[in-house]
Amino acid sequence: MKVFITGISGLLGSTMARYLINNGNEVVGIDNMIGGVEGNVPEMATYIRGDILDTELMKESMKGCEVVFHTASLPYEGLSVFSPTITATRIVSGTLSTAVAAIDNKVRLFV
Repeated sequence: MKVFITGISGLLGSTMARYLINNGNEVVGIDNMIGGVEGNVPEMATYIRGDILDTELMKESMKGCEVVFHTASLPYEGLSVFSPTITATRIVSGTLSTAVAAIDNKVRLFV
């Protein structure tokens, strides 16, 4: 099965990618490296350095995927207190962009 993971260089995304690859799945992932570590991305994964806010990039990157795991987030604790608009915009817009790309690609499951 071909799986797409947002935030693949973060703790959750990279751990999930390794698990899926070890169980015979093909993994494609995207990360903008705001808070991730490129070394976390498993070598067997197809890695795209980009932003989930780029809906066209998301649509193209997600082609052929059956499942999407949306694990991308802003990594800064307390940012929502000081910059609630930035936090809310990135979370909502990023999730919307990811969902639109998944719908466009007829993804079977969105988590």
